[in-house]
Amino acid sequence: MQHWYVYYKLTPDERDAMRERVRHMQDQVARTSGVRVRLLERTEQGEAGMATVMEVYEGIEDAAGFARELAAAVCTHLPQSHAAARRIERFRDA
Repeated sequence: MQHWYVYYKLTPDERDAMRERVRHMQDQVARTSGVRVRLLERTEQGEAGMATVMEVYEGIEDAAGFARELAAAVCTHLPQSHAAARRIERFRDA
């Protein structure tokens, strides 16, 4: 079973504007894939008030299928500039 962690930095204005879009995208992914999703934000802010945001996807059984599904959801719900800033780390149960 795999767990994916997607993180990126947002300005305060971007953070507020993107929160609902990301949640909507995650809701769609959760419904269609059956994975557990969470949206986290680092407790401390970085330089210039930048916020680090992390999307968590847990319980991924078909990594290739989930990769396609997540990519399609990102293209549908998020602006290209945001999509380019995302970094994905993948882990599996040990």
